Amino acid sequence: ELEIALDHSNKANSDLQKHIKKIHNEMKDMNTRIEEAQRLASEYREQYGISERRANALHGELEESRTLLEQSDRGRRQVEGELGEAQESIGNLTSQNANL
Repeated sequence: ELEIALDHSNKANSDLQKHIKKIHNEMKDMNTRIEEAQRLASEYREQYGISERRANALHGELEESRTLLEQSDRGRRQVEGELGEAQESIGNLTSQNANL
């Protein structure tokens, strides 16, 4: 009877050892997955930071381009006005020459 009890205990012990080993392996796998997920998260954060800096730089370039466009439009309008005045002045001078 004691031998049967010992056999049962040994089998139970063996089963528990197998279960412990299985759980240990599962924990190692989970730790590996966690480390990989953390590495990916870190990489994604870094990529996000790079993208955000690039977006900010592009936004700055866009604002600078808009400012330059506004300045060139003002310059164009001013030159168009001066051209109109010059054409009017030429027209007046042409009339004066024709009258001479």
